[in-house]
Amino acid sequence: MGKYHGVDCPICHEPLENGKPIAVCPECGAPYHKECIEQTGSCIFEDLHREGKTWEAPKPEEKYAPDEARRCSRCGTLNPVGSIFCVVCGNQLTSSDAASQEPSADPFSPFSQPGQGPGGSFSQQNPYGQKIPFQMPYDPYNTPFGGVNPDDSIDGIPVRDWAIFVGTNTPYFIPKFKEMSDGNRRSTFNFAAMFFQGYYFLFRKMYVWGILTLILQLVLELPYALLAVNSYMQQVYGGGFSALSSDGMVMLSNIGMILGFVLRACCGIFANRLYMEHAKKKIAKLKQSISDDAVYREQLTKSGSIARNLVIGLVFVYFALMFLSMFIGF
Repeated sequence: MGKYHGVDCPICHEPLENGKPIAVCPECGAPYHKECIEQTGSCIFEDLHREGKTWEAPKPEEKYAPDEARRCSRCGTLNPVGSIFCVVCGNQLTSSDAASQEPSADPFSPFSQPGQGPGGSFSQQNPYGQKIPFQMPYDPYNTPFGGVNPDDSIDGIPVRDWAIFVGTNTPYFIPKFKEMSDGNRRSTFNFAAMFFQGYYFLFRKMYVWGILTLILQLVLELPYALLAVNSYMQQVYGGGFSALSSDGMVMLSNIGMILGFVLRACCGIFANRLYMEHAKKKIAKLKQSISDDAVYREQLTKSGSIARNLVIGLVFVYFALMFLSMFIGF
């Protein structure tokens, strides 16, 4: 490949490497066809001469190929034809992403090691020639798949679909799902589910498990709550219900507290497995009933993700009830 490969003569705009002799301006270094510069008589880049600058070859234009599938350079997702943004992580795609369909030869590429999928190069220019912010490099803890190959599948479902359904905190869930699916572990521990129990299930739109867990929490905490109310009545009003302060009620309260700790542990141990089964059932149902890919992705997002407003509303009701109980007590 010659020095002026892909460069056109500034005068006739034909390729320099077309067999014709080439002449170079001694001041700025601009190349021409010899016959063109002889006809013109002088270099056309007078502004470079005045400023004392040298000629530089124009950079080739980045061509946007809307008919090609485009792989995200950040998370590795192979996006639908004509995509501008990654459907999973939202990264802006470039034409270099469309070209990077094969595993990178770069030994430092995140997907160049055995067992990992293909990745793409990074660009600071979008398909329309506009400058965009520098894209963050690949980081297993900072990408939607947590280091899992985006071309893999988990229980027959593409990793991309899992990530779209989960929505938030996918770097945590995708590797856990993969580990459980491969049979390496039957379940993995979830500390958030241990602390928040039924509220966590509701947050992840597992409404049946959330409601059942909250009811069980209420039943286990009821004896202790009744003891507390009876003790308050005795201190403030000088009387209460003798049945609520009996040894049997105290024993029920202690049993409830012990079972409450067991419930917390069970939520932590089984939450990820339950969430995986819940997501798998929902995704399979949507895949079977929807053929259009765009509608399918939209419904994955709607059916999955989190119920933030519901949890915020429950927290508001909880604090409202606490305030009301304090007000009544005074």
